[in-house]
Amino acid sequence: MEWYWQWVIFLGIAGISFYLLFYLTPQLWTRFRPQKKEGEEELILPTEQEEPTKHCPICNRAMSKDSLNGVIVDRCAPHGIWFD
Repeated sequence: MEWYWQWVIFLGIAGISFYLLFYLTPQLWTRFRPQKKEGEEELILPTEQEEPTKHCPICNRAMSKDSLNGVIVDRCAPHGIWFD
C-alpha cells in the first residue's frame, strides 16, 4: 500500500501545480498588473513603431520597403534588394 500513497501525494502536488500555473497565474497577472497613471503614455511595442527610411549603402538614396514572400526587404532601384 505504500506505492498507493506515493501516487496520491504525487497526483495531489501535480494537481495543485496545474491549478497554479494554468488557472491562477493569468488571473494574478491581470489583477496585479500596474495600472496606467493619469497623464502617462501607453506603451508601444517595437513592432508597432514606424521604422525610419533606410538608405542604400552604395548611393545613399532612400530605399523602398517591399514584401518578398512575406519578408519585408529594402529595395534600391539601381542596386537591388538589401537584407538587414
